[in-house]
Amino acid sequence: MRRVVITGMGVVSPAGNGTAAAWEAVRLGRSCYQASADRGFHKPLGTVDRGGGANAPFQPAREIDPTVKMALEASREAVAQADFAQLIDRNRMGVVIGSGAGNQQTHEMLARRMYGEGKTRFHPLAIPRGMFSSVTSAIATEHKARGVAFSVSSACASATHAIGQAMLCIGSGGADVMITGGSEACLTPGCLAAWDSLHVLAQEYCRPFSAGRDGLVLAEGAAILVLEDRQHALNRGAVILAEIAGYGACSDATALTAPDPSGMARSMRRAIDHAGIDPDQICAINAHGTATESNDRSECAAIIEVFGARHGRIPVSSTKSVLGHSLGASGAIELAMSVRSLQEQFVAPTANHLAPDKDCPVDCVPNQGRAARLATILSNSFAFGGLNASIVVRHAEAA
Repeated sequence: MRRVVITGMGVVSPAGNGTAAAWEAVRLGRSCYQASADRGFHKPLGTVDRGGGANAPFQPAREIDPTVKMALEASREAVAQADFAQLIDRNRMGVVIGSGAGNQQTHEMLARRMYGEGKTRFHPLAIPRGMFSSVTSAIATEHKARGVAFSVSSACASATHAIGQAMLCIGSGGADVMITGGSEACLTPGCLAAWDSLHVLAQEYCRPFSAGRDGLVLAEGAAILVLEDRQHALNRGAVILAEIAGYGACSDATALTAPDPSGMARSMRRAIDHAGIDPDQICAINAHGTATESNDRSECAAIIEVFGARHGRIPVSSTKSVLGHSLGASGAIELAMSVRSLQEQFVAPTANHLAPDKDCPVDCVPNQGRAARLATILSNSFAFGGLNASIVVRHAEAA
C-alpha cells in the first residue's frame, strides 16, 4: 500500500470561512453557536454565514443547494493550499464526499411547494440539484477531477468514511490525488423538528464528557481535504501537512440509535492496526464527543477497552463543544482540526465543562487547551445505525 498524505485543507464552519477561523475558535474553546429564534427554533444552532447573513433565504431555482455551496468553498481553499501549479494528471485525481442528509434544503423546499402549496411543476434542475451526489459532481467539475468519483452517506460517519475510502483508493494505486471530506446543511424546519423529537438537543451549551451535559448542538459546515500519494507529493514539491496513517471502520450490527462500546473499540483498533502502531503510540484523541449521555459514556468505555490503564492519561478533546455537531461533515472538520493540533503541538480543550462525570473517566482537557508533544492523533466518528469509523493522522515530520 502506498502512503497517503494531506496537502490541502479547507473549512467552512460556524466560526467563519477558512481553516484558520475554525482552528482559532477550537484552540480557544470559544463556542460558535447560539439560539436562533428567527427560525422558530429556540435551541442553540451552529449556523454558517453563506452570504447575506446566516439565515439568508435559499432559492434552489436560482442557485445550488447550500450543502454544495459550502463544499465548493472549502474545496477552493484546500486545492489552493495543495498548489497544483505544476501539471498533474487529472485522470488520476478523484473525488469522494460524505453527507448524512444530502441536499436537505432542496428536498424540503420541493415538499413544501408540492404538499403545502399544491404546486406540481418545479425547476427543471430540481432533480440534479437534489441528488446526494451533486456535491461530488460539482467539486469534480470545478477542479477537473476525472478519476474515480462517488458520494458516501453513513449518517455522522459519512465524512470519515469518505476520507477513509479516498485513502484506500490512493493506497491501492487507483488514484494519485483525491479531493475528499464532507458537507452538511440541514438546519431546516423538518430536520430540526425531527431531531428535537429525539430529545438529545442541548438547551444552551454542548458539554461533552461533563456532568450536567444535556445533549448536542446541531450545526452545519463543510471540510475538504486534498489527499495525495506521498511520493507523488514529494515529486512535485508539495508541502505535506500530515499523513493519514490508518483507517478503521465497522458496524455494531445491534441497535439503530444505541451506541455499542465494543463496536467503537473495534473501529479504533482497526485504525491503529492499519497504521502499524500500538495503542500506546496514540498521543491524543479527537473524540466523537456529542455530549449525549449514551454516546459519551459508550465512547469512554470504548477508550478504556482500547487503551487500558492509560485511558485517564491520554488527552480526549471534543471539537463539537465549540463548532457543534455538523453530522455528516463533522468527521472531516474534526480531522482538519486534528491536523492543526499536530502542526501547533497543542491539544484543544473540550469547552463548557462543568464537572467530572464518574461514567466518563477520561482526560477531556476541560476548558483550557495545553501544549503537548504530538506525533499521532486518533479521530473518531460514530453514527446512528452503529456505523463506526476512525482515522489515525500522523505528524508531517514523520511522513
